[in-house]
Amino acid sequence: MREWARQQGISIASRGRVPSHLVEMYLARPSVVRQWARAQGLPIGQRGPVPAELVSSYLTRPAAVRRWARERGLQVGKRGRIPDDVLRAYLDRFGDLLNLAA
Repeated sequence: MREWARQQGISIASRGRVPSHLVEMYLARPSVVRQWARAQGLPIGQRGPVPAELVSSYLTRPAAVRRWARERGLQVGKRGRIPDDVLRAYLDRFGDLLNLAA
C-alpha cells in the first residue's frame, strides 16, 4: 500500500501506521469501485478512468461513514439519512486524494 501511495505522489513514511483515509483510498481501486457500481446498478465502463463522483459515492457508503463518525464521537443514527455536515467532514479528510483513486 505504501508503494501505491508513492506511485500516486502521496508522501508517506516508510514505517508506522498508515492513515485510515489512505487505506480507504487504496481500497477504492478502480476494479473495486466498478464491481460495487455494477452491484448497485450504476452504469460504468469496463476500462478507463472511474468518475470522481462514483469514487465519492463508493467512499460514502453509509456503513463506512457511520463507523467513521462513531469513532469520532459524532451522533449518527443506525438507519436513515446521514447528516450533510457529517458527510462533508468525512469527505473533507480525503481532500485532493479523491481524484487519485480514479
